[in-house]
Amino acid sequence: MKNPSRFLPQGTRQGHALKRLSLAIVSLLATGLSTLPAHAATRTWSGNGLGSYWSADQYLFGSRMNNWSQEDVPVSGDMLVFAGSKNASNRNDLVNLNIAGLSFAAGSTAFTLSGNALALTGSIINLSNQLQTLELPITLAATSTWDGGTAGLLMSGALNTANRGLTLKNKVEVSNADTDWTVGQGAAQSF
Repeated sequence: MKNPSRFLPQGTRQGHALKRLSLAIVSLLATGLSTLPAHAATRTWSGNGLGSYWSADQYLFGSRMNNWSQEDVPVSGDMLVFAGSKNASNRNDLVNLNIAGLSFAAGSTAFTLSGNALALTGSIINLSNQLQTLELPITLAATSTWDGGTAGLLMSGALNTANRGLTLKNKVEVSNADTDWTVGQGAAQSF
């Protein structure tokens, strides 16, 4: 391959400036392309793993046993859906997890989520006819709406709104050492 620099004026200030600019553009493009975010996924709890931990991912008799139906543990940016009835009391053992949202599917059992803290950039919605309990700490990373649906949400873990807006609708109760809020049926309250 021929040297592309032969087309630049040699030994001139403009030639050196063009060469530096070219290298800078190539470097920026390479850096920008390598830092593109991965597409977020929806992870649905199946509870089929050998234990109630979110990271449970083992092989048993040649078969992969995982608590998430997509066979991958959640990563930051994912949306989490809790469905079914297996391992309903489960524990987040992942660290620094920033989720796009959390929902409880219609027909699911009453879940109790505990463990490590979550950062939340989306909403929490209960579509089931069961009270859902959140015992893990949650920090809002964006404005959020929590909807308890017909059965409600109970947040007993530490809640840090981080000066972000929070709207509570339909039977959401936040009850912990720092804050107690209760929002009744059909009412909405923003903080």
